[in-house]
Amino acid sequence: MQRQVLSVFLALVFACSCLCACHTSSQSDSTNETSHIETTSSENSIKKTELEIARENVVNKYKNQADFSDTPKYIEDYYKEYSSDSTIANIYYYCIAKDQYRLYYKLFENKYMDNAKEYALKINPEYDGEFSEEMHEFVNRLFPNKNIKESQKNAAEKENKYNQLTNSQKKDICKYIQSQYDYYDKKYGGYTGDKYSDLIMQQAAEKYGLTAEQVYIIWMNMYSY
Repeated sequence: MQRQVLSVFLALVFACSCLCACHTSSQSDSTNETSHIETTSSENSIKKTELEIARENVVNKYKNQADFSDTPKYIEDYYKEYSSDSTIANIYYYCIAKDQYRLYYKLFENKYMDNAKEYALKINPEYDGEFSEEMHEFVNRLFPNKNIKESQKNAAEKENKYNQLTNSQKKDICKYIQSQYDYYDKKYGGYTGDKYSDLIMQQAAEKYGLTAEQVYIIWMNMYSY
């Protein structure tokens, strides 16, 4: 009789142990699955927010340090990586335009005003994001009482073309520019320095359908191609 009771007791203990083990295993599997989902979700979130973080950095930099000397370069670095983002691109154009505009009134050299207008024209007239109101007011101040839609369209096309240039194409542009310097040196019998630089940049710009400023940037970075 005692052994029967003991047998029943042991059977009940064994059954309870199995149920507990199964429940614990189920909880562990569920926890692991949830953890995996959270990890995967977190990884996807990081990938999705890289651009958002870059955009936030650009916005905050301009909002808090618009007049700092390092701001144009800071924003330009993000623009080079995220040139297709509307917010980053338009803040970059605006930042450079304002910087060149300030230099014009500081040094009174027309090239700075030309640069300011060139970058101002790149600002998308349909842009309605961060700083959009002051951007469009700035553009209107540079081009009062003028219909600049065609100029803005041309500026956008040249900017898209510039952003799509390969290193090989940039290298070809540099070779052309060098050939023009060589031409003027030979024509005038000696080293002409930067005497014809503005003319050469304009010639290259017309040849490749770019702006003189874009060509100049390519030329300044010739050793990186």
